[in-house]
Amino acid sequence: MCSILGKGDKKTVEKILGLAERISLISSLIFFIISFSMPTTIMRIFTNSPDTIAAGSEYLRVISFSFVFMGFSQVFMSALRSIGKIMLPSVTYVVSLCVNVLCNATFIFGLFGLPKLGVTGVALGTVIARMVEVLICLIYSLNSSDVRFRIKYFFSKSGILFKDFMKIASPAVINDVVWSFASSAFAAILGHIGDDMVAANAVAVMVVNIGAIACRGFANATTIIVSQELGQDHIDTAREYGKRMLRITTIVSMVGCVIILAIRPLILDFYRDKLTETAIYYLGIFIIMTTWRLLGEGINTCLICGCFRGGGDSRFGMIIDSVFMWLVAVPLTFLAAYVFKLPPIWVYFIMTLDEFEKMPAVFIHYFRGKWLTNITRDFE
Repeated sequence: MCSILGKGDKKTVEKILGLAERISLISSLIFFIISFSMPTTIMRIFTNSPDTIAAGSEYLRVISFSFVFMGFSQVFMSALRSIGKIMLPSVTYVVSLCVNVLCNATFIFGLFGLPKLGVTGVALGTVIARMVEVLICLIYSLNSSDVRFRIKYFFSKSGILFKDFMKIASPAVINDVVWSFASSAFAAILGHIGDDMVAANAVAVMVVNIGAIACRGFANATTIIVSQELGQDHIDTAREYGKRMLRITTIVSMVGCVIILAIRPLILDFYRDKLTETAIYYLGIFIIMTTWRLLGEGINTCLICGCFRGGGDSRFGMIIDSVFMWLVAVPLTFLAAYVFKLPPIWVYFIMTLDEFEKMPAVFIHYFRGKWLTNITRDFE
C-alpha cells in the first residue's frame, strides 16, 4: 500500500483498504466464534489451575466481542500509517487507552453506582475501548480528504488486485499467526509448570511489551519509508534508509533495555504484596532475561517486518519464523521443561533465545539485498 501511494495512486489504496477490511472481518468473526463458544477449552491449553481456567474463561468470552472491532480499526489505522498519516492512529491509541483505563476502574470497583464486575469488567472495558476506536476511524473517514474507507470497495470484486494482495499479504499474515501461536505455545508450556510461572511471566511480558511498542513503531516506519522509495524506483535510497532505521532501532532497543533494568526494583516493590515469594523471585530474573529478548526482537522486527515487507518480501519472514519458532525454539523449550525437567529459570532462559536463533539467517538475507524490489503495478 505504501509503495502504491509512492506512485500517487490513492484509488488503488482505497481498493486495497476495502479488500483488507473484508478479509479482516472474516478472520475476526472466526476467532470470535471460537473464543466465545469454547473459552474453557482454550484456557485448558494454557493452564491446569481450576481457578485460573474459570476466571480466564469468563474474561475470554467477553473479550471475544472486541476482535471484530479491533480488526476493523487495526486495518484502517495501518492504512493511514502506510500513507504517512500517523496523527490519527496516535490520537486514537491515546483515547482508547484512556477509555480502557476509565472503564476498567469503573467496572472493577463499581464506580458511579455500577456493580463490581471484576475480571469481566476488565474485558468489558476493552470491548468499549475498541468500539471507540472504530467510531473514531469512521468519523475520520467520513470527513477526510485523504484515503477513505468506501463501502463499494468493501464488496467489490478485486480481480488481479486480489491476487497481488494475497501474494504479498498472505505470507505476512501467516508469519504473524505463526509467531503468535508460537508465543501461545511458550505461554502454555510455562503455564503447566505452575501458577507462579504464569504470574511472573504475565508481568514480565507486560513490561517488555511496553518497550516493544517503540520497536514495532520503528518497524512500521521502516516499511513506509522503504516501500515508498521503492515505489518510485529509488533502490539505493531505500537501502540507505533501511540501514539508518536498523541503527536507530538497535539504539532505541538498547535504551529500552536500560530503562527496564533501571525500573526493575520499582516493579518488584509494586508486585511484592500481590505475588507469592516464589513468583517475585522468578519475576526479578525474568525481567533481566527479557531485556536481551527485547533487543533481538527489535532488530528482527525492523528487518523482517520493516525492510523485507517494505520490499514486498513477506515470504521470507513466514519461512524463517515457521522454521525457527516451531522446529527450534518451541521444541527446545518443551524439551527443557518436560523431558530434561530443567529448573523453571533455565526453561525461561532457553525460551528467551528464540530471537537470536534466527538472527544469523535474517542478516544473511538482509545483506544479500534481494528484498529490494519494486512490486507495484499500474491499475485501471
